[in-house]
Amino acid sequence: MDELRRLSLNQATIPSWSLQEAADGCAKAGLCWIGVWRDRLAEVGIDMAEVALVLEDQGVASFAASFDDLIKALTEKAAALTAS
Repeated sequence: MDELRRLSLNQATIPSWSLQEAADGCAKAGLCWIGVWRDRLAEVGIDMAEVALVLEDQGVASFAASFDDLIKALTEKAAALTAS
């Protein structure tokens, strides 16, 4: 079923199926991907507000670390240039 490897099922097309039923149906049909609607994630215990907070925290922390690295590198380069 190589021809189906890029095909996905949009969960909106099967509103009467739970997320588990959609996953089972896709597996049975040989589909590897499901376009899941965010409001249906609660069925499996995923809280999108919590996910958003985690992503925000991780994104801010990652940006801060990268910014700190940049400032350190620029400071070292400026010191090297002024010492020459």
